[in-house]
Amino acid sequence: MSDENEKKVRGKDLLETKLQKRLDFYLKLYDSGVPIEEKYKNELIEYGFIEDPYASIQDKKEKDINLHAVSEVKTEKEQEFDSIVNVYESEEKFKEDKTVTVRKKTFTDVEGDERYIYKGGAQIKTSDWKPKSIIYHEPEFVKWIDSINKGFQKMVHYDKFQMYCQQSDDWLAENKSIEDFVSYEEREEYAFEEFNRCKDNSLYFLDKYLLVMDTDLDDGYMDYKSKPVHKVIAFMVDSGYSMEIGKGRQIAASTTLGGIGVCKLMFKKNFFIKMIAQDKEKVQEIFDEKIKWAYSETPDWMYHEVKNDRDNILALGKKEKKGKRVGANSRIQVVAPSVAAINGGAPPLVFVDEAGYIGILGKMLEQARPVMFKQNPKTGLMEQKRQIVIWGTGGEMDKKGKA
Repeated sequence: MSDENEKKVRGKDLLETKLQKRLDFYLKLYDSGVPIEEKYKNELIEYGFIEDPYASIQDKKEKDINLHAVSEVKTEKEQEFDSIVNVYESEEKFKEDKTVTVRKKTFTDVEGDERYIYKGGAQIKTSDWKPKSIIYHEPEFVKWIDSINKGFQKMVHYDKFQMYCQQSDDWLAENKSIEDFVSYEEREEYAFEEFNRCKDNSLYFLDKYLLVMDTDLDDGYMDYKSKPVHKVIAFMVDSGYSMEIGKGRQIAASTTLGGIGVCKLMFKKNFFIKMIAQDKEKVQEIFDEKIKWAYSETPDWMYHEVKNDRDNILALGKKEKKGKRVGANSRIQVVAPSVAAINGGAPPLVFVDEAGYIGILGKMLEQARPVMFKQNPKTGLMEQKRQIVIWGTGGEMDKKGKA
């Protein structure tokens, strides 16, 4: 054997010896319960030292499949998903996690009401119900809004609104849960699908995932269940409209809009939402019950790491990964009124709760309105860049409200 061939053989033997020693070392750590990096765990799986905890029973019977490829060969989306979704050590532990239970709901309150059902027959896409402009309104939209202002019982048909409700209804009717899937790949695919759905349609998130704090109940909470007024609010917010709402008492407007805020917080990246309440006491109540608690009760597999939950700010961080940060990096802040409250921090979405009690509302809007719009240099048309949603109890505002 030539010297060159001997060197190759010795080199191969040396590499195999190093690999064996490394695998033995990390196997001991793994068996002792010491956390090891994912890439070394994958190596142990690859060489048959440990079983893949995410392979389904059928997968194990048929073939040895590695569902956790090393990060170097994962797509960017897969790496992003890994950074924000909890991974379970076994199917048993996954099933023990009660936070992933999906509460099944139906639209029995509007069943058969054609104003909420779209009968076009095609699979509905988000682009089907999104408005062409939120400044230059189509006659059908104006007619629909005018009919609502005369009373919900007088609401006329409006295709875009019906498609929005039907899209959520169709997805809910699938009655799927992450618990229905066993393998990591299937759960990953389902979670991505849910992320995209919730990002597009807040009504779907509200009716499928939102819990509402209710201390009068034994469990201390209840499932959120949208009513017609909530469907209209969710549609208007998701469409991008700014609006002022005069409402009746006890219609859960703050709960609904707080839930929509939590939805935007979780599924929009680098997003900032500001919610303005009438006073410091109300600020604390809304933050604790409508925002912080509601977020804490979302399913564990879609939960982001909390970077800050003090000073009435709920900020979602980004888990570190190879020097980069991935995840939502969004925040929602609840503040008391001030002249600069809307503009402070330049939030793209602002909620103003019980506006009738805010005496400086006019001054706040004067500060905000000039920066809400921008002219498109290509079309020459004005475009709305920031969204403001204001609501208050109609009776209070009629009876010498402060605003």
